[in-house]
Amino acid sequence: MSEEATEKKIQEKGLTAPRLTPEDIDAKIKGTTFTKLPSGKCMICEITLQNGFTVRGEASCVSPENFDQEIGEDISFKSARDKIWQLEGYLLQEKNPIGQTYLDRLIAEKKDLNKKIGKLADFIRSPEYTKLPDKARDQLNRQSRAMVDYTGILTERWKEILTERWKDLR
Repeated sequence: MSEEATEKKIQEKGLTAPRLTPEDIDAKIKGTTFTKLPSGKCMICEITLQNGFTVRGEASCVSPENFDQEIGEDISFKSARDKIWQLEGYLLQEKNPIGQTYLDRLIAEKKDLNKKIGKLADFIRSPEYTKLPDKARDQLNRQSRAMVDYTGILTERWKEILTERWKDLR
């Protein structure tokens, strides 16, 4: 099944858990380089990712007479691109561990946000803050208020989830 057909099925079935899409993978690619090895039987594709990391894929044939540049580039590119799926899948799994519930993610997000609010509040109370231009201080104050509003919304969502779970336990 083609990648496009697989993606269509995923969307039709409404599978919405954290996942990667072909567009996510393509967005990571900064550039590609193809190299035909001296044997005349092997093509190497090196994909450079947006962060500078590189992955490689290869295509080869038994006889140099059967080597085709276009086919070699296509196969070696697909081989290298498959490695990006693996790398990005690993990173996504790190962000969304198996068994981590929606509530777990919400709590982690709230904890992280509260740390940032605390650091910003510390800075606003520091002597460096008073040295900033009025506009920068205003922006930081607005940012602080927005972050506090945001954590309030997370708290509301958390309470709603717990209320629903409590109902289910009765």
